[in-house]
Amino acid sequence: MTFTYAISNLTTPLAQVRLRIGDTDSNLPLLEDEEINVALATHANAVLPAAIACVRLILARIARDVDTSHAGISASRDQKTQHFRDLLQMLQDESADDLSTTPEIHYTGAVSGDADYVPLAAKLGRDRYT
Repeated sequence: MTFTYAISNLTTPLAQVRLRIGDTDSNLPLLEDEEINVALATHANAVLPAAIACVRLILARIARDVDTSHAGISASRDQKTQHFRDLLQMLQDESADDLSTTPEIHYTGAVSGDADYVPLAAKLGRDRYT
């Protein structure tokens, strides 16, 4: 398993996903390169959907953790979980914003010349076609 991240090279989708999810510390990696690459491959190298998938994976891992306390220092699973839930929500909101700004594509010109095309209104019984 490998971990690759260099602040001087953020042009690769792998590095961009790591940056988006905050997995930039090689001493304490959250995910391996191979895991991020699977998320990227699943989402056609799209960074934002891959980052969302990676945060979901991290949340699944955190769910197995337990709260710990040692020598007066404690670590709460709830704090980590809430951080990644907030990050997931932020990424999902950003993804929804990206979808809302996508231009609409109209196919009326492509289908209007098709002799077999029946308008939706006819299918709903609003018009008579014989």
